Amino acid sequence: MSTKKNLQIEFANFVFHMGELNMLDCFVDFIHPALFDKKYRKYGESTYFFHNMRILDIEISNETQYFVYGRIVKNGVLHQEQILENDNLVPVDNVYPNAPSSIFIISLTNHRLFLIQEHRDAPTFDTLKSTILHFVKDIRNQRIEDIYTDRNQQRIERGRSVRKLTKKSLKEQYPEPELELIPLSSDADLSEFINNMVSIDSLTLEIVKPNNEGDLTPIFGNMREVKIEVGSDKCAMVFKKGDKKSLKHEKVAKYASAASKDSNVHYIFSGKDSNNSKYTGTNDQFKLRVPIKEELDTPKSTTMIIYYKFLDLVKDGFLRQPDTGDSKLLKAKINTIINLLKGFGNG
Repeated sequence: MSTKKNLQIEFANFVFHMGELNMLDCFVDFIHPALFDKKYRKYGESTYFFHNMRILDIEISNETQYFVYGRIVKNGVLHQEQILENDNLVPVDNVYPNAPSSIFIISLTNHRLFLIQEHRDAPTFDTLKSTILHFVKDIRNQRIEDIYTDRNQQRIERGRSVRKLTKKSLKEQYPEPELELIPLSSDADLSEFINNMVSIDSLTLEIVKPNNEGDLTPIFGNMREVKIEVGSDKCAMVFKKGDKKSLKHEKVAKYASAASKDSNVHYIFSGKDSNNSKYTGTNDQFKLRVPIKEELDTPKSTTMIIYYKFLDLVKDGFLRQPDTGDSKLLKAKINTIINLLKGFGNG
């Protein structure tokens, strides 16, 4: 339960790939164990892990939708080196345990991610991304090692009739995982800020391979097709002012806003802000934050509160629902995942 006041929701798109496989394709074998198995990531004096994870089924608009719910915890210490006592600065050497946490929720239907930092210095999107990716890579590497060892043992026992496997071929079979958590921005704040800038030196639009949704803006869809045709892993469009005083403010605002709505494009613009200071703007700096006035009680009620706030933002035009294609096929895929996990005793 979170009763602390002044909590906010942050929104992102959870984009996961292993080669041509997306989040749902990899959920049972890689994402679920990364989130639900007891794993720990050490970084400096802190240890990161997932706590009280669960999969929830919730009725949304008369349809059952599934969500991953849990917390990411940063378990570490606070160092106290000095205090003020009777107007004197007094050296001290105290260490206090500290374990701030953030609630996170992932919709399996539209892979939207919601994050609520419950305490100061609680884990962020970047921390969540690093931790999930670290665990998935460990699982993938262990899978490759297990298959390789097992095949070599079979060759020892049964001879060369058993086909040889190389680690190179297994790495091709299980490609390196990629994860992007793209913050969803406030379109109105973004456009207003850009239009108030003194000058804009450059705009970069980095195209991310989506999970399974369609493209909202044709230019980004065209660039994804070009990326595939030329066989590139990455694709970016870079616009620079050159000899001109500035890029066109209204066009930079237009395409940065389109990138924000697409939710599969990173944007970076740089120039001078209204104070004539150098400034670089990104998705993260303009990410949408919505205050939570309700008390967050059970995981199910918390998820419902958060998701209905998201739907209200979609209704009001601040955010969009991704086009995830054939809804029947999507439901069937998610139901298969849930049934498999129940069969493993993880439902």
